[in-house]
Amino acid sequence: MAALRARVLELSIAVSTHEFWGTVDAGPVVEARMPLKHVHEREDEPGGGPDSAGPA
Repeated sequence: MAALRARVLELSIAVSTHEFWGTVDAGPVVEARMPLKHVHEREDEPGGGPDSAGPA
C-alpha cells in the first residue's frame, strides 16, 4: 500500500507541475475547477451527480 501511495504522490506532482499548465490561462482553469470541488455535494441530492447540469 505504501508503494501505491508513493506512486500516486509521484504522479500527482508530475501532472500538477507539468509545463502544460504554464500555457493555460488561469482564469478559465479556476472557473472550471471550482464546480468540481462541489461535485460530491450534488451527488447526495436527488438527480445530482457528475452528469447533472449543476448551476450555470
